[in-house]
Amino acid sequence: MKKPEAIFFDWDGTLVDTFDVLHAANNHVQISMGKGPLSKEEARKRTLMSTQNLYPKLYPGKEAEAMRYFYAYIEENHLTELKKINGADTLLSLLKEDGISLGVASNKKQLYLEREINHMGWHHFFEDRVIGAGVAERDKPAPDPILELCRRIQLSPSPEKVWYIGDTETDYLAATKCSCTFVLINEENTKDFPLELYHPEIVLKDCFELTQYYKKTVAAL
Repeated sequence: MKKPEAIFFDWDGTLVDTFDVLHAANNHVQISMGKGPLSKEEARKRTLMSTQNLYPKLYPGKEAEAMRYFYAYIEENHLTELKKINGADTLLSLLKEDGISLGVASNKKQLYLEREINHMGWHHFFEDRVIGAGVAERDKPAPDPILELCRRIQLSPSPEKVWYIGDTETDYLAATKCSCTFVLINEENTKDFPLELYHPEIVLKDCFELTQYYKKTVAAL
């Protein structure tokens, strides 16, 4: 184990809990498009891809209309139900104090991602190292957003130098495609992660557990 130079995070389900508003937003789209509401399981699957990649498949020929409904709902509601994952504040403070470069690579639209980071009071942790949907050439599961974060701090990715913290298969694929150490942090949905197919180096419950892990295994190095 070596101390990484950079630790990058997914956003939804990793540092913040936004599932309820995403579920409601997708149901708003479904109903507006004349379809039935989604179960939690169906809605959760939709969070794995960026809307600009997913909606053309779900609403062919009507994806622009569907995205208008989605973003209208998000615009009105995304800050009101935003909740921090347990231990996120402490974790980010610890890592910054330890000299780790921090960043966010998310499939959330850049505008809303930046708003939510500012709403949480976390801009000082990440500064310009925030990559949302459409900023890099391709969204996750492509490695492009993580590679762009590495470029911004002039760091070549490697398992020793860069960790990526996420909660889904999409995050795992993005991290491993650019040779980063992947940390699965997923209190509610670890059972849904295909552990029989993929083998994350580290699997933890939440940000609190990651803080304890970091203190015991990394901070003293």
